[in-house]
Amino acid sequence: MPQELMSNLYEFYQDGSFYNHIYGLDGDLVLRRVGDKTYLYVGMRRGGDNYYVFDISSKLDPKLVFTIDGGQGAFSKLG
Repeated sequence: MPQELMSNLYEFYQDGSFYNHIYGLDGDLVLRRVGDKTYLYVGMRRGGDNYYVFDISSKLDPKLVFTIDGGQGAFSKLG
């Protein structure tokens, strides 16, 4: 799970009823298969500007492949 989202989890699981904003990952998830690998591409919501790619070839052992940090460097206009 992206580190940026973890600070919200405790309060959310205690009582999510007082939140009027949806936090999570953007709309459509993109799934790509390359050979025997399966990759999942996801983006942040609510003004977030990062994108993540996970290797989900093994359901029991997903791995973060890489992150694109939007708003920085070559991706300064992303998000």
